[in-house]
Amino acid sequence: MGSQLLGDDAAVPMVVGATLTVGIAVVLAASSGVLILGLGDGTDSDVPTANFTYEYSQVGDGELWINHHSGDSLDPRNVVVETGTQQFHPAPGNTSGASGQTVTAYRLNGSVAGGDWVAGDLEAGQKFGLVGASHDSLELATVRIVWTDPTGDRSATLGEWQGPDA
Repeated sequence: MGSQLLGDDAAVPMVVGATLTVGIAVVLAASSGVLILGLGDGTDSDVPTANFTYEYSQVGDGELWINHHSGDSLDPRNVVVETGTQQFHPAPGNTSGASGQTVTAYRLNGSVAGGDWVAGDLEAGQKFGLVGASHDSLELATVRIVWTDPTGDRSATLGEWQGPDA
C-alpha cells in the first residue's frame, strides 16, 4: 500500500512546475499593472520645486528678503511662511510699509498694508520680505517656506533659512 502512494512520482514535478508558472504570471501581471497605471510613482511627483536665496540685514529687529531664485511658479494660496515661535511682520515692497500684523505664520496671498503681500503667482526673480517684531528678532528665527497641496492632504518644505543666532 505504501508503494502505491509513492509510485506516481512523475506528477509531483508537474504540479510544482504549474504552481511556479502561475506564481510568476501573477507577479509579472502585478508589476506590469503598477508600471502601466503609475501606482509606483512617488506621491511627491506634483510637489513644486523652488530654490530661494536669502538677504538678511540686522536693521532693527532684522529684515529678511526671500528671493524666488529658480524653479516652479508658486500659487501664493498654497504657500505659508512660518517661523515657529519667532514673530514677524510681513513686509510689502519696502520695510517702511511693514504691516502692523505680528504673526508666526502667514500665507503668501495675505493682505499687507492694504495690498497683497505677493501679487499673483510667485515666480523666479520675485521676492518678498519679513521684518522682525519689536520683541522678537529674526536673527533667532528659522524661517520655512511651506507648500501645501490644494486639498490640504500633503505639504513640503520648499526652503529654509536660519538666522545667525538660531
